[in-house]
Formats: sequence, structure tokens, C-alpha cells
Amino acid sequence: MPEVCRIDNGSLRMCIYYSEHGAPHIHVAYGGVWVKVAISDGSFVAGRLPARQRRLVKSWTANRRDDLLAAWHRAQRGQHPGKIAE
Repeated sequence: MPEVCRIDNGSLRMCIYYSEHGAPHIHVAYGGVWVKVAISDGSFVAGRLPARQRRLVKSWTANRRDDLLAAWHRAQRGQHPGKIAE
């Protein structure tokens, strides 16, 4: 699972799996917790984060939606999704 970005001093890791199914989404790791977040609107599809981290992920996703969609499509073609700026 390629990591596309780390935010909040590295405490939140954003990743996109190769050849995923379903609507475009990212996986976010925080501590030992993994959550699944829709790229389209930043909604949490699976899992929970503390309120502060949840706001950070939603804001980051909204501000980088186009980059995330491009990375998602690259990963679906089996290419590395690349890195996205914090």
C-alpha cells in the first residue's frame, strides 16, 4: 500500500492501495487505527478518528481532491500513485 502523504507531523499517513474496488477513497493510519475516507467528499466510510484528526483529514482531502483522484486513477492502472504535498 503506497503512502501518498503524511500530515500532522507524520502522525496521519494517507495511503492508496493498488487495484482497489468501489468509489475512490484513501486509507488513513493514525496510531494503530486505520480508517477509509471517500475522496469525493471526505466522509469517513469505515473507522473513526478523534475529532481533531478527523477535521485535519477532511480539510486535507477537500484541499487536494484533484490530486487524490489523479493518484487513485494511477493506482488503479497499477502505477505508483505518487506523492501529494502536505
